[in-house]
Amino acid sequence: MDSQYQYGFTCPVKTNAGRKALEHIPFELKAFNAVKPLVITSRVMAGLGLVDAVSNAFKDSGMTIGVYDGVPENPDVKLIRELSSIYRDKGFDSVIALGGGFIADTAKALNIAVSGAPEDLANAAGEDRVCGPLNPFFLAPAGPTDGREASRYAALGGREYASRHLMPDLVVLDPRMMAAQPFAVTAASMMVTLAQAADAYWGAYRNPLTDAYAYGALRMILKNIPQIIHDPGDRQARLALANAACLAGYAFSNMPKGLAYGLGRAAAEAGNLSPGFCMGAVLPESLSYYLRTYGARIDQDLSPFYDLDIEDGGPGMHPGSAAADVLKQQLDRIRRAGAGYPSLKEAPLPESALKETAQKAASNDYSEDACLEVLKKAWNGAMEP
Repeated sequence: MDSQYQYGFTCPVKTNAGRKALEHIPFELKAFNAVKPLVITSRVMAGLGLVDAVSNAFKDSGMTIGVYDGVPENPDVKLIRELSSIYRDKGFDSVIALGGGFIADTAKALNIAVSGAPEDLANAAGEDRVCGPLNPFFLAPAGPTDGREASRYAALGGREYASRHLMPDLVVLDPRMMAAQPFAVTAASMMVTLAQAADAYWGAYRNPLTDAYAYGALRMILKNIPQIIHDPGDRQARLALANAACLAGYAFSNMPKGLAYGLGRAAAEAGNLSPGFCMGAVLPESLSYYLRTYGARIDQDLSPFYDLDIEDGGPGMHPGSAAADVLKQQLDRIRRAGAGYPSLKEAPLPESALKETAQKAASNDYSEDACLEVLKKAWNGAMEP
């Protein structure tokens, strides 16, 4: 067995996916002795009729649900205080996040506050500082999701949280919830998922279980790229992408943040750019770095790409092809469809920002020099051996 394997894996999340998945929510809540959930969402989600779909799932359950549909794109601690009062005053006993991104972050932060004391929200910021299990928390993604919602990470009001206790107890993936979004939004989410899955599958902390989850995520994303480009509103393809995002999030939660994700996020902050598109720009070079540093295992490293319709004129691939080259081809497909950056230079990220970006992304696992090397290649946009 590979000596680089680091054994340790936690995934407390149950996943219900497919038709009528929403209707199972009341049954799943009962398993947690919860009977009165508060649904957290935004006006956009409510305007798409998704709140009605969730409410209908409770019609014959005998349960009472509450709905707060005013979550803004930049939630803050003041909102959590308001929601905490509603939660306690109305006697709610669980939280359901309807949607991803800032909605899921709000729900996670709220669950920290209502599972203990309001001041716990400040004390819990950082790595593994959430003390003990929280109240039941369910996640129902709607539209594009990138896996972070199902992971152990959350952010709110400038604070970052990381704890396995923040992972949902249940993720519900129902095709009725897969609201269509502009292709660029979907593409950005796909690139975040790819970065998370690639970091898990090829990075420093891979193990047999992260391999399994990350491989599933990679395959689902890569196989559905052509259909999403052809029809961005295809619900089955979007459901596959949502499944892929959750698998990536589960794997991503079992290791430190990897090179592609960390560099992409740092570049986005430095240039006020899309995090997903920056991750897409650095991903092929990050993968090249992984293969050089941790050793190429050609059969396994290429296996996520088998049977793909790649750019050599037909299905399949030559066994000697480099994984990074094939991944770049798939990302180029997305860019030619109108989403993403060919390079960080064209993003545009100033060349003068590369060193500071590398410093911010550097960690115990990836030195500043290694980060700068990958960034420079991604800035130029030309794959190098």
